[in-house]
Amino acid sequence: MGASVLEIGCAAGGFLSHLQHTEGCSAYRGWVTQACTCKQNDYDLYGCEWNPQDAKFVRDVGGIPCEEGMLKDIYPGRQFTAIVAIHVLEHQADPVAFIRDCRDRLIGGGYLYIEVPNLRDALLSFYALKSYADFYFRLPHITYWTGEPLASLLSTMGFEARLSLQQRYGLADHVNWLLTGTPMQDAYLAREFFRPLPKEHPVGPVLNRLWSRLDQDYRLQLENLMAADTLVAACRRQEI
Repeated sequence: MGASVLEIGCAAGGFLSHLQHTEGCSAYRGWVTQACTCKQNDYDLYGCEWNPQDAKFVRDVGGIPCEEGMLKDIYPGRQFTAIVAIHVLEHQADPVAFIRDCRDRLIGGGYLYIEVPNLRDALLSFYALKSYADFYFRLPHITYWTGEPLASLLSTMGFEARLSLQQRYGLADHVNWLLTGTPMQDAYLAREFFRPLPKEHPVGPVLNRLWSRLDQDYRLQLENLMAADTLVAACRRQEI
């Protein structure tokens, strides 16, 4: 049996589709390069999604197996080389049980990748925006995480974990929050590096490059200050 990747909470299958249609997965979530051979179709893809419409879409359109049950019940008897949980842990009523279930479904030495919102997000911790706090603290989020408790939980549950921070949303989105108290309407544009001028503008290449570099430096500084918006844990299950 070859390497296999399971995504929990895969929604409509965007991440799985990326793995399905790329020859080398190192371009996205580079940790996966340690869990599979990084050649197209050298690993099997599986989804878990609780929204029945999304799960059906993954199966029927994406052509990827996708079950709708709890992790401990789906794909009985199968263990995985890697499990991905992107913005899933914060929705779990029992995060300890969730991490334990992930561990139990991994092969020895298998990989777990987790992303969660960072409680030290700059818009909360530095700028202290009430409007952002109202947006951030929402009912579907049951738990909130910083690096130390997440690292401690993973270590206790038998994982070697490497934690890092990623600032997904850019300078333009933060300025929009500061000026209007709301996010940018286009979430994709909010994550792009800031380039306010059209490409065809006579000075577009020069000024866009300047703004883009400022945006990159801003994100890097937030990551260095532990105030980025996303906390990432790349984990390896201890084999013993």
